[in-house]
Amino acid sequence: MHHPPSTILAHVAQRARDTPERIAWAFLDRRLCQTEFWTYCQTWEAVRCRAAAVAHLGVDPGDRVLITAASRPEFITTLLAVQAIGAIPCPVGVHRLFQSLDGYLDGIRRIADQALPRIWIGPPAGGPGAALNDPANGGPLPCPTATWKEAAEGGHPLPAQFRADPDPEAIALVQRSSGTTAHPHLVALSHGALQHNTLELGRAVQAETEDRVLVWVPLYHDMGLVGGVLGPLSWGATSVIMDPMTYLARPLNWVIAMSQAGTTLTAAPTSAYLRVAREASQDRTAAIDLRHLRGAVVGAEPVWPHALELFEERFCPLGLRRGVLLPAYGLAENTLCVSLHPLGQPFAVHAFRRDPLLRQGLVIPAGAEETGGNDLIRLVACGYPLRGVELGIGPEAAARGGEPSAGEITVRGPSLMTGPMTSGQVQRANEVQTGDIGFVYRGQVHLVGRTKDLIIREGTSILPAEIEEAVGRELGAEAHGIVAVSMVPESATEEILVLVLELGREGSAGPGLLEERARNALYRQLGVRPDQVVIRRRGWVPRTSSGKPQRHRVREQLWAESALS
Repeated sequence: MHHPPSTILAHVAQRARDTPERIAWAFLDRRLCQTEFWTYCQTWEAVRCRAAAVAHLGVDPGDRVLITAASRPEFITTLLAVQAIGAIPCPVGVHRLFQSLDGYLDGIRRIADQALPRIWIGPPAGGPGAALNDPANGGPLPCPTATWKEAAEGGHPLPAQFRADPDPEAIALVQRSSGTTAHPHLVALSHGALQHNTLELGRAVQAETEDRVLVWVPLYHDMGLVGGVLGPLSWGATSVIMDPMTYLARPLNWVIAMSQAGTTLTAAPTSAYLRVAREASQDRTAAIDLRHLRGAVVGAEPVWPHALELFEERFCPLGLRRGVLLPAYGLAENTLCVSLHPLGQPFAVHAFRRDPLLRQGLVIPAGAEETGGNDLIRLVACGYPLRGVELGIGPEAAARGGEPSAGEITVRGPSLMTGPMTSGQVQRANEVQTGDIGFVYRGQVHLVGRTKDLIIREGTSILPAEIEEAVGRELGAEAHGIVAVSMVPESATEEILVLVLELGREGSAGPGLLEERARNALYRQLGVRPDQVVIRRRGWVPRTSSGKPQRHRVREQLWAESALS
């Protein structure tokens, strides 16, 4: 008699035994062809082989192991193998996805300082690998390294510590927080937290074994790894994995792959939906068919109404159904998902009185006769909390009594991290204070923004995301990136508003015209004017692993360049 699996690893072992020929994942090449298929049986055999090889490399239970999160079977099977011997995988990025080698090296060293890893499996070869060990870059590396091949060598006995069903309370994974407002930190997740979040997410999207889940988000990001790989493994579904570079080369590849692969579920940051919708207006889309798509999770960054509206406008004529787009709220500290919009229901956008909400936290819905204007703010409903997830708003909201109020969101429950990791040790946590300001309206989570980001201009309270969305609606693909920050120059005593524009596609208007259009759009839509507009090349803005701009680093770079007048 077999007990129900209590960990994702146990799900894989059970499916390898019960449905060995079912496809666990498929990989897409650059032409979007499915060229490599892995069954659950093949996956489990590879996990056992790699577990023996990794143990032979000297990895013991409790050791932290850096693993390069390539969108390849080597990464996934190595991660599961490390878990199976009681060690702790810590996925790190692939260097080619980063804007600079210096930034990549800095990120690796920060992770190593926090995790104190025993070994790094799959570090970059060639030039990047040599750069990592160069003393000029802070080398040598803080731990030994091993290639993918060395971590898969056969002939070694399965170690005694191998477990197909680990202790649910044991640490299963270390992942990074987003790093939107500060440098990313590491969070440790238990097997039980992973199990809870993936199963409840599967329940919310009504996941089935016949589902095909398309993922291009990098696998060192929680949306890519937990939502796109570990979740489908726990549901018995099939992951269809696309290299992030294939998306970056042409964002529309994501939607084309949805059509060609028969995708039923997918997920991506808000900016990806907006980017694809803009590209679709300039590209041939006649062959795209999205009738089979049941759910598309939208999250990892603020969910803008315009992004969802434009995506539906472009793709509903190609089979997309209203009720497929699922706005969500999540964070790495809660494994992945906190709340999710109900499947099959069109997303909801609600308008509220701007200044009472942003300055006092008072939630005052707009009246039916109020159709728009600068005194209103439109927010997307980001769904109901997953079952078992406890959401708190306060303490400032609690002080206002029973009236709907905004405050800092706190999260508790079975999906919560065990705690942050520093110097290889985990500090236990019972709840997480997210730094996000939000409220619950009509039962659904509504996000206002971050506590540090509010901008007050000309008597109006504004969120940076509103500024970025307003300018983005005007410039479209002519601006690759738009970031609004407030800062105080050395020669000034008052805060100024700086708008950074990254140049977009070739053939865009010149910098002068882009600046003029951005200024006019911002004044027309929100009634404010930026003090300065800074135009930079594509890729200048530092971003998190999900693509969110890192405002603190934008400010640092502007100071370093002395770009402010």
